[in-house]
Amino acid sequence: MKLHLSTTVLGLINTGLRFLMAKRIKVEGISMYPTLSPGDRMLFDRLAYRKSSPQNMDVVLVRHPIRRNLMMVKRIVGGPGTSIINHDEE
Repeated sequence: MKLHLSTTVLGLINTGLRFLMAKRIKVEGISMYPTLSPGDRMLFDRLAYRKSSPQNMDVVLVRHPIRRNLMMVKRIVGGPGTSIINHDEE
């Protein structure tokens, strides 16, 4: 009985820590293809940028600017002072 209770308590603590420290998502859409495909599953570290800033080429999880309940997976392609030029492929 004592071992069962300890296992249950440890399981609850582990689940709580994972909820606070990580976010699990399923990729929907093709905006990150071919790096990520629809249906891929990812685990994001919620504490990753507490001590450092995102760097170029990092894949991050951000809230949609209008639909606040929607999370989006995006890649950092520039930072402060960076100029980005989009060339047509014609």
